[in-house]
Amino acid sequence: MRRQLAFGRAISGITSSSISTVFAYIADVTPPEKRAGAFGMIGMALAIGVTLLTLGTTGALDTVTLALIAGGVIVGGGAAGIGAARRLAGETA
Repeated sequence: MRRQLAFGRAISGITSSSISTVFAYIADVTPPEKRAGAFGMIGMALAIGVTLLTLGTTGALDTVTLALIAGGVIVGGGAAGIGAARRLAGETA
């Protein structure tokens, strides 16, 4: 039990540092008139993550379905991130 708690704390520490980096990056690269929308998208992603976690832990979704949804969200987020990076690179060039 102690190992699981220590592992959970380690993962929490590693992943919680990324959210402040994301907020700082968005504040740096997003124009002021689009910044509120960008922060809203991050908030929406967090809310979806909490909802999926709740559905998974209550047993409303089985593990396979939850993993497929999470995989789809990851792939979609990666594609959106690549598209945004290309668009930003095109705007600054």
